[in-house]
Amino acid sequence: MQIMGLAGGLNSPSDNRFQFPWFFHDGAAVLLTDGQPGFAVEEERLNRIKHSTCFPIQAITAALDHADLELSEIDYFAYYFAESYLDAVLSVYYHQHPELGPARPVRELIDAHFQARFGQSVSTRLRFINHHLCHAASAFYPSGFDRALVLVADGMGEHVSMSIYDADAQGLHKLSSFDTYDSPGLFYLAVTEHLGYALFDEYKLMGLAPYGDATRWQHLFDECCQLLPDGRYRVSRKALTALLNRLCPPRSAGAPLTQCHRDIAAAAQATLERMLLHVCRHWQHETGHQAIALAGGVAHNCTFNGRLLRERLFKQVYVQPAAHDAGCALGAALHLAREHHEAPLQRRIGPFLGTAIERGADLRRQLARWDALVTVSQPAALLQTTAERLAAGQTAGWVQGRSEFGPRALGHRSILADPRPATHRDKVNRIVKQREGFRPFAPAVLEGSLTDLYDIPATATSYEAMTYTVATRTSHGEQLAAVTHTDGSARVQSVVRAEQPLFWSLIDTFRQLTGVPVLLNTSFNNHVEPIVDSVDDALACFLTTGLDFLVIGEFLIEKRGDTSRALTHCRVRLPPFIQLNTLNDGFELRHRYRRTRVRVSAIAAALLGAGHAQAIGKQPAFTQLARDQSAAVLTELFGLWSERLICFDHESPAC
Repeated sequence: MQIMGLAGGLNSPSDNRFQFPWFFHDGAAVLLTDGQPGFAVEEERLNRIKHSTCFPIQAITAALDHADLELSEIDYFAYYFAESYLDAVLSVYYHQHPELGPARPVRELIDAHFQARFGQSVSTRLRFINHHLCHAASAFYPSGFDRALVLVADGMGEHVSMSIYDADAQGLHKLSSFDTYDSPGLFYLAVTEHLGYALFDEYKLMGLAPYGDATRWQHLFDECCQLLPDGRYRVSRKALTALLNRLCPPRSAGAPLTQCHRDIAAAAQATLERMLLHVCRHWQHETGHQAIALAGGVAHNCTFNGRLLRERLFKQVYVQPAAHDAGCALGAALHLAREHHEAPLQRRIGPFLGTAIERGADLRRQLARWDALVTVSQPAALLQTTAERLAAGQTAGWVQGRSEFGPRALGHRSILADPRPATHRDKVNRIVKQREGFRPFAPAVLEGSLTDLYDIPATATSYEAMTYTVATRTSHGEQLAAVTHTDGSARVQSVVRAEQPLFWSLIDTFRQLTGVPVLLNTSFNNHVEPIVDSVDDALACFLTTGLDFLVIGEFLIEKRGDTSRALTHCRVRLPPFIQLNTLNDGFELRHRYRRTRVRVSAIAAALLGAGHAQAIGKQPAFTQLARDQSAAVLTELFGLWSERLICFDHESPAC
């Protein structure tokens, strides 16, 4: 049986008329064949819209292409919310936005996307699954546990924000739930926004927390988030808002961070841990379960996950690597497969379920399209060359095989660097990731060296997916300065030779050169884009950041020099999610899904409005410029490309 699990919104990246509710995000498609996942990819990796709220039509297409299937061969499509809930929400939304026309049910809206792309209706094959049940299924069935407690915690799903399940061979049985008013995710988001960040920036709060003193404000946070008997708690939103405003005014985005901000972050993190541990302790006592599986966006809080290991409430812990809403596509498919009596998954699945890069001659032909901008070589000793350059202080993009499913780059779409000097952390933050300097990077560690370098709790789990923080052993803190946070912690990734032989061999080669069995590993993207997926994505990120070199497959790629001048050989265009607007006093580019508006020059607007007729250097509007003006326009275009507001085409589209 072929089942495709779906997560994501109802919007189209090229149609600005439909901006449906914010809770539709992180779309994905997962294909199950006879109960086993064979392909999974997030829509953002393909449409290049971070936390995409679009219907995952590109992910669906990629899944079909990978399996060489027609749409008609898919038995069921499982969507990650209850149908009645969505119809009720959409009815209200249509009433609030009469310009959208008469209300349409969610089944009809989803079917319209399939008909537009494939010319086929799938309405009779659509199934809708409760949101938290999808999360729970995504956590339990791949956990490998025979029986377990399952904790789902997020911002909101239908009318609940946390659910606790008793899971065994008979399925998932809900024990308790919390409504959205007491949402742990919305509590954490409220603090995140007060500190000047936005939805999906919660990880920044987690990274900032170790710089603060939790004890300074903890007693005040305890009054806002009260623990109750029977594993319950209560969050007072009104009291929390008043407290935050009393401690300091809301921080503007980009404003300096004060010690008060750091202490608030620390207290918020401690409060979140206190709430979740309270729930876990109660239900472990009630059920006697020795294993727990976690999912939901809050399960991406790797600091809490590490705390859960150290508390030793359970003998075994499993955190779903794609714990956010994209993972619901997997859970929806697994739940439906079980309903149809297919054998439930009883093993942990690897993360490398996405699209694959080309190999050999096909890859070389694709790279040749970028010859005006890069040089390509094929070193006989690629691993040795790469390790030597990393040991010499260079940073590399590393693209191999199939992309990861989930928010972490685990060695297939990664940026790599030497983990030893603390200056490397600052370098990657500043010139590659272009993000706040306080945010840490993860160490990718050879499996056999994990316990030598880190204090690993006795609780059994897998460290292959960067889901836990653990303490770096003090004897190695200085040696691993670039991948050790200010509190001595690290979000470790254990690299297993049998699972990742190439990445393992690269780290081992680096070990032979330096004595350190670790590489700094972070996701291959800049601050405005999702993790790179394709060869073209990788080249665009490489050319617009400070990376020193790039490895894709068996090829080593380097920049030719003046990238902006070389762009005159390319054609410029707008991505589907960017529109060019004419203003009374000029022109602007506007992102359809972010609050991004950027003014552009008249000549840039003319080039962007000219389509793909000819290369920039041959555009009449460009050739008529004086030399100094043309240089300014190239600099402007390069900056817009760096922000992913425009794309450049070669022989075929490439951003």
